[in-house]
Amino acid sequence: MRVAADLIIDIKGGMIIMNRMKKIIAMLLAVMLMVPAVVGNAAASPQKVSMTKVTASAKATTYNKKVQKPKLTVKYNGKTLVEGTHFTVVKQTWQSAGTYKVTIKGKGTFAGTKTVTYTINRAAQKISTVSNKTYSVKKVRKKTYKFNLKAKSTAKTEITYSKSSTPKSLRKYISVSKKGTVTLSKKAKKGTYKIKLTAKASPTNYKAASKIFTIKVK
Repeated sequence: MRVAADLIIDIKGGMIIMNRMKKIIAMLLAVMLMVPAVVGNAAASPQKVSMTKVTASAKATTYNKKVQKPKLTVKYNGKTLVEGTHFTVVKQTWQSAGTYKVTIKGKGTFAGTKTVTYTINRAAQKISTVSNKTYSVKKVRKKTYKFNLKAKSTAKTEITYSKSSTPKSLRKYISVSKKGTVTLSKKAKKGTYKIKLTAKASPTNYKAASKIFTIKVK
């Protein structure tokens, strides 16, 4: 009887061990089946594209007294990227003429930064004066004409005056002061007298400019 009891116990023990082994094997199989799925999902996740691989440029503009935002063209593999979706701009606006560094920061599937040069060019400057003058030779012979050009420049910079544009044969009949006062002698002969005005460039926003003022004696 004892032998039979021991045999039963051994059988039960073996069955318990076998059941445990089955559970362990089932767990291992489940883990093994899960690993490819996890790896597959990881592989399916898109990798971030470095902003160093994109091309970017900023269209130059001209100073206009207003705050301006650079117009950017950013591309990757021929596709135009959209600001706010694929990238953001660290600083977006400037006003004064000059050359600036624009930093573009990747967003979404793009990572890292890209630096672009942005230029605001100096604006053309204008010089305003009184209207050009025309005199008859008969009137000029009776008196000397004197008037101020009242010149002003867009940038309000210093303006210089020269009569060098007037023909040499007529220069002795005309003069212009540092303040823009023109004197036409009553001995002036027929011809076209020219005064060249030059406005200096501003320190930042305007180019230098020039203008010819004419006086005709007929």
